[in-house]
Amino acid sequence: MLTLRPLPEGDGPKLEPFTHDLLGDDVEFIEILGHNGIHGFTETEESEPERYAWQYRKVPKHKAAEFESHFIPFYQECRVFGRLKEVNREHLAVKAHGYVLLTVNQALEVKMRNALLKLPRESKTPPKTAASLLITSSGVIKGIVKDWVEPARYEYESDIPLHKIDNILCVSHFPRMLEELHEIHRCGIVIRDMSISQYVNGILVDFSMAWTMPHPLGPGGGLEPSWTFQSIAAWDLYCFQTKVIDLWNDYLKHTLDTRNRECQLRAYRHPNQYSLRSQPSRQGPFLPIPNDEDIDLDMIELPR
Repeated sequence: MLTLRPLPEGDGPKLEPFTHDLLGDDVEFIEILGHNGIHGFTETEESEPERYAWQYRKVPKHKAAEFESHFIPFYQECRVFGRLKEVNREHLAVKAHGYVLLTVNQALEVKMRNALLKLPRESKTPPKTAASLLITSSGVIKGIVKDWVEPARYEYESDIPLHKIDNILCVSHFPRMLEELHEIHRCGIVIRDMSISQYVNGILVDFSMAWTMPHPLGPGGGLEPSWTFQSIAAWDLYCFQTKVIDLWNDYLKHTLDTRNRECQLRAYRHPNQYSLRSQPSRQGPFLPIPNDEDIDLDMIELPR
């Protein structure tokens, strides 16, 4: 049997392997929770007496090891969970139990097929096959086994989609979520694609785009200015403001037609606000905030 080592190789934090055999007879793949394009997808599996969520990644075979360890979603998550464990901050996100490495074979396809059969299918959507979800050039998939987080639900029936209900009810957790984001930054981790979809019931579950120091593009890496990680942390806070808090307020206003319960929590000042009453200590020029959305932003507030 292949002996698995902590990943990724090289410098930096690592994640230990998950020791339970996911292809064993005592494990059932319950359902496929969602397909996330290039990152992979999440699936629940049940082995007595625990229930887990398994998020796997299809890793290209031709990528160099050093590149993989810093820029491929699977390794990026390994580094995050390894860092949270080494600094005793695992409570800041969903608990990760380790990684798995599975060869794509008939046993895996059978378990995947059984999970697919439980999916509700729309008449206009062609059915997915287990083989189509497991296509990878290397013939191997790597995944991370995490605690299962039960989504928040209404006590009464509703026509609102379940994931949207979870997003709505998440507001009671916003203050804690923001404080935990600050603490994650202090652990040397930046999220980079922060949004409400990263959370389930107020728990941060997805780090597929996160960077963890030491990093080639971080302080001391020599490839980017030393303030790059700080500015990306500011981007995380800006996104928490716009894609978590503001999104919730907009939903109240446009869908529920009410402003009575707007969330007043502030994660980051909007750029159009800082020029209204500027303070001498915070007047420009400001450092830029690099981002993948081509938004022209200045770092008008420093992360904690």
